[in-house]
Amino acid sequence: MLEPTEIKIIQPEICSCGNTTFNDLTDYYTHQVIELPEIKMDVTHFVLYKGICSCCGKTNKGVIPKEHRTGFGPRLTALIAEMAGTQADSRSTIQTFCDSVLGLKISLGTIQKIIDRVSQAIEPSYRMIATQVRQDAVNHVDETSWHENGILMWLWVMARRLLGFFHDPLSPVLGGISRTDL
Repeated sequence: MLEPTEIKIIQPEICSCGNTTFNDLTDYYTHQVIELPEIKMDVTHFVLYKGICSCCGKTNKGVIPKEHRTGFGPRLTALIAEMAGTQADSRSTIQTFCDSVLGLKISLGTIQKIIDRVSQAIEPSYRMIATQVRQDAVNHVDETSWHENGILMWLWVMARRLLGFFHDPLSPVLGGISRTDL
């Protein structure tokens, strides 16, 4: 059972004889109900001000903090990346989910920009895994092909006991890797 966030005690209400007083009450069963909390988006407005320098007369403007310039926080970004990456959801599916579950209307282009930013952010780790997996004397290598919209696609994998490296040879990330490089 999961750790409860709330416990409700349910005691007997009335006996078949009509009595409503009970002695020696003990718990005998726990019924668990699991529910998602209400999803309510946290929206922060950064109100930028500008003013004239009292010394030189130049106009100066407030600047959005770097970590907030994309307009999407780390948890929302991670959710969208998870849906696109691990879950292999289409951009349209992600868009529908954001609208119906989160109440967030988001364009397909914005979804793609979020995914591109995450891909760029994880590229150093991806390269490190690619380097580490190639250093073992023995690895397991496989390739899988499929057709997508009439185009032959490939996915290559090199794996060892604790590490797996997946590579789409058509991907711009680590582009130019050939089968012999794996």
